[in-house]
Amino acid sequence: MMVTLSSLSVGNNMNQSIGKQEVNKHEVPCVDIETEEESIWDDVYSIALDSFITVDEGLNSDMEYIAINSQTLSNASDEDIIKIKDYFIKYEVEIIDESFNILSEKGMVKKGNYIEGLLLEITDVNIISDNKVIIEGSKFRSGLGAVGVKSTVIKSNGEWQLKSADMTWIS
Repeated sequence: MMVTLSSLSVGNNMNQSIGKQEVNKHEVPCVDIETEEESIWDDVYSIALDSFITVDEGLNSDMEYIAINSQTLSNASDEDIIKIKDYFIKYEVEIIDESFNILSEKGMVKKGNYIEGLLLEITDVNIISDNKVIIEGSKFRSGLGAVGVKSTVIKSNGEWQLKSADMTWIS
């Protein structure tokens, strides 16, 4: 995003000579300032991952935590990941950033390939336009309790929102 500042008066009109130019001491001359665009990924991923939870809600029963594998969140900054984790606090369970392998290494994968929480992962991101992103991923509870989800997130009236969430596979 490019921001251009024109003269901005902020006080009295005392003039000061700078080189050959006379500039109002309290004006900001025309200056181009480039800033990074605000990241969309915290909103888009939060909405998409949240939609995964609403698909096959039986898998959510007695969940003790939500594990979000941030390694699958392409383009998300560390700040985005913090915001995404904060978004899920509403479920009143522990929110952790782990992959299946790390959960297993920590002894959190039980016999029968079962976890006591949910593991949310992204498998594909398709940016259709500035206002539409399709996210595919999965919600895992066990080898026999997992679903694939395809979610469409759109920007409407300046806000990202869920347009649809459809189950693509079930185990």
